[in-house]
Amino acid sequence: MNSYFFFFILLISTCSLFGQRTYDIHGQILKENTEAPIPGTTIFFSSKGNFYGTSTDENGYFQINNLSKGTYEIAINDSNYQSKKETIIVTDNNEPLLFFLTPIISISEKTTHQLSFQKDNHKNQNKQQRTLPKEEE
Repeated sequence: MNSYFFFFILLISTCSLFGQRTYDIHGQILKENTEAPIPGTTIFFSSKGNFYGTSTDENGYFQINNLSKGTYEIAINDSNYQSKKETIIVTDNNEPLLFFLTPIISISEKTTHQLSFQKDNHKNQNKQQRTLPKEEE
């Protein structure tokens, strides 16, 4: 009787191991407009309290292994680009993911641009303020 019980337990645990198939997800992160790869970008996958993370290689490629089927929230972060959040569904037929990030314009870049514009504008104002000699009647 005990041998049947142990055989039954062994059979159930073996079936559950074979029933848990995992999937690999891979893709690339590129810069918007130029489509240049972005190395070192972090990618986090989360689902039902489980978290998985990786970062892109020098060509902007990433891969996450051993994911179960289901819905995942993806958070993509890089200090030089706007963060992005997406939702994906892991299935039997997963295709490579492709994300485009928008660069963040720093305050110093804006200030430099504005100062040069003001400087040019100031020159134009000086030219416009010159008076022409009056014609004699």
